[in-house]
Amino acid sequence: MVSNIEMILKLMEQDLNEYQLAKLKNVLEIILKTTRNSLPNEELIDRFIQNKKLVGLSQSSIVHYTGEARRLAAYYPNRNLTELTTADIKDYLSEYVAERNLQASTTQTMVRFLSAFYDFLVNEEYIERNPCHRIEKIIVEKKIKKAFTEEDIEALRNACTTSRDRAFLEFLYSTGCRISETLSLKVQDIDFSEGEIIVFGKGHKERIVYLSNICMEWLKIYLTQRNAQPEEPLFSHLDSPKKKLTVRAAQLILKDLGLKSGVDNVHPHRFRRTMATHAMDKGMPIEQIKELLGHSKLDTTMIYCNVNAGKVKASFKNIFNDNDPFNNKN
Repeated sequence: MVSNIEMILKLMEQDLNEYQLAKLKNVLEIILKTTRNSLPNEELIDRFIQNKKLVGLSQSSIVHYTGEARRLAAYYPNRNLTELTTADIKDYLSEYVAERNLQASTTQTMVRFLSAFYDFLVNEEYIERNPCHRIEKIIVEKKIKKAFTEEDIEALRNACTTSRDRAFLEFLYSTGCRISETLSLKVQDIDFSEGEIIVFGKGHKERIVYLSNICMEWLKIYLTQRNAQPEEPLFSHLDSPKKKLTVRAAQLILKDLGLKSGVDNVHPHRFRRTMATHAMDKGMPIEQIKELLGHSKLDTTMIYCNVNAGKVKASFKNIFNDNDPFNNKN
C-alpha cells in the first residue's frame, strides 16, 4: 500500500533534487507522526469502529473488538495506545488472565481482537508495526464439539409443549442458521411453495437455506395458531406475538427443552453443527454444506462437521478390501 508520504514525494520528485526529497521526507515523517499519534485513545477506537462498520462487521462483533481495545486503554490510563509495545501488551494480558483465571482459548481471542485493532492502526499509518504480532501463539487444547445425536433430537422434540418451540427447534435443525439470522426473519420471508428462505449472514452475505417437510408443517401450525401477519417476526414471544424473540429468550427456550428432555448443552449454535454433521453423514458433499452454512472457507465447515468414525472405517474397508488379493479364498 502506497503511503501518503510516498505519494507526496512522487509528486515532488520532478521539482526537488535527491537531497531535498530526503529532507522533505524526514520533515513529513516527523510532522505526520506527531499529529497522528496525538489523537486520544477514544478517537482512535471510534475510527476503528467506523472502519469495521464499513466492511460490514455486525454490531455485536464490533462491541467485542472495541471492548478489548478499551480494556487495554483503561489498564494504561496515562498512555496512548499507539505507544504501547509488545511487552506492555504481554504485561496487561498476564495480569488480566491470572486475575480472572481465563482459559487459553479466551486469551487467544483477546489477542486476536487486539491484533485486529493494531492492524487497523498500521494500515492507517498511525504506527509502523503491530505489537501483537510478536506475541507467541497460545497453545489451545482442541476439544471436539459434539453434534446432537438423532436420539437427542427426538428427545428434544418430545419435550416441546408449544407449536412455537417445536417450529423453532425444527427451523434451527433444518436450516443450520445462526441465531442472529433466524431472529431477524419475518413471516413473509418464507417461501412455502419452494421450501426455502433467503437469509443474510455475516458481512451481509445473502444465501438460500432449505426447509424440511417436518419444519414446514410445524411452521404452518405455529403461524396459523398465532394468526401471524406477513410483516411480523417469524418467531415471537408467546404473550406478545408482534414482538420478536431476543437472543437471550431463544437461549432460555432451548435450555428449558434441554432440562425437560435430559439432553445436555442445548444451545442455538449446536443445531448448526448438528445440521452440518447429519448432512455429511447422509452423503451431502462438504462443498454443498459450506454453501448452506454460508462459510467463506471450506476449513471452517470441516470444523463444524463431526466425522462418524464407524463410517470412516466402513469406507476404508470398501475402498481397500474389495479388490484385495488376500481376500481371495481360492
